Amino acid sequence: MDRAGEQHHSPRRCRKREIALSDYSGDLSRRAKGWNSVLTRNSQLPPARRLHHHGAVQRLRIMAWIGLLPELGVLLALLVTGGNHLPGSLARAPFARDFSDFWAAGVLVDARQTGILFDPAAFQHFLYGLFPYLHAVRLWSYPPGMALMVAPLGFLPKCTAWVLWFAGGTTALFGALRVIHGRALPAAVIGLVLISPVWWDNLLTGQNALITGSLIVLGYGLLDRRPGWAGIAFGLLTIKPQLGLLVPVAMLACGGFSAVLTAGLTAGAVAAASAVLLPGSWHLFFSQVAPAMNARLLHPYAQTDWQVLMGSPFIGAESIGLLQSAAFFVQAVITAASAVATWLLWRRPVAGDAARYRRMAASAGLGLAATPFCLNYDALGATALLVLAVTQGGLIGRSKGWVAALIAYAQPGWGLFLAVAIDAPIFTWAAWLALGLFCTWSGDEPRHAQEG
Repeated sequence: MDRAGEQHHSPRRCRKREIALSDYSGDLSRRAKGWNSVLTRNSQLPPARRLHHHGAVQRLRIMAWIGLLPELGVLLALLVTGGNHLPGSLARAPFARDFSDFWAAGVLVDARQTGILFDPAAFQHFLYGLFPYLHAVRLWSYPPGMALMVAPLGFLPKCTAWVLWFAGGTTALFGALRVIHGRALPAAVIGLVLISPVWWDNLLTGQNALITGSLIVLGYGLLDRRPGWAGIAFGLLTIKPQLGLLVPVAMLACGGFSAVLTAGLTAGAVAAASAVLLPGSWHLFFSQVAPAMNARLLHPYAQTDWQVLMGSPFIGAESIGLLQSAAFFVQAVITAASAVATWLLWRRPVAGDAARYRRMAASAGLGLAATPFCLNYDALGATALLVLAVTQGGLIGRSKGWVAALIAYAQPGWGLFLAVAIDAPIFTWAAWLALGLFCTWSGDEPRHAQEG
């Protein structure tokens, strides 16, 4: 009876087992689909919430160490040598060297000695009287608008003025990043900017890239959302006009005609104010400063200090032996390619902040490649946007873009070592051009999102 009952119920038990196995299999399938859904949703999360995936943390550590090592090397060299017997042009580049120009210009503007400021020989004589340790040819190479900006520095002692100049510039840079990010900056952004070689380069030389970099960040960051304010930032950038060579391309490509208008009005206001407050400054600028700058910049390549520290395609082409006409042709080709890439970047719409950050960094980088006259410290604004694109814009998950970003981030420091050690020119433009072209022609989804 029991055996018969067992045999009788055996098919039913088998059926129950089949149902149970089917339910278990279905549960596994649902779990697998659930995990796939989680992974898919994870790849669609804001980049800041994906930093612990796909080796992003390790890549950030690599980026931090590669950026930090050049500064540690310079500090070690200063400690060991006491500032003496440094290789190459470091021995001729005292602390806050370039800031000496700005502070002296402020002193002259406050004393209403515009004629001395815009006379290259007279300014160099005046500067040597203040700072006899400056052993290089120094001249005021900026339009009168820059002289207005540095005028307040002349009322302060040099050390106090330098502290306020650098602290205020750094605050302005982080403030600009905060404005375009729309919320508090992540610690990774702040840290990577503060240990970037180009930030330390500006610290040591006292250059103006903290100010111009802030304007570049605000300009590209607000162009598609607040074009009027972006135009004001770009109008103020005319204090160093070579950095904004591709700005009109971006403004026209995105239809930012209000940006064009406000940029023109702002630039005109700065020029008019400098003409009124510094009488005769524009005439002196075009009659004396501009010819002196052209003679210096267009001098055949001879491995001078300023030539090896320049990071433009034009100087790079000259450094490998090309004639100046051929070097200009190389620069023209790269400038045209950068302009086309900038047009395409701003012509197409972008979805989300991540894509916007990548476009900003690419645009600023292409602007560096497009100008024939820029130095390594001019990359600070582009570097700040690059850090934002890496940490918040998904660029860290794109293998090719990540490599270009890493080189662009580290190049000012490592390139500076090569420049001062063996007088090799800094090819800063190459990494920025590669990054810009990658962001222009690559797909919109990071590789890890496609594979997930």
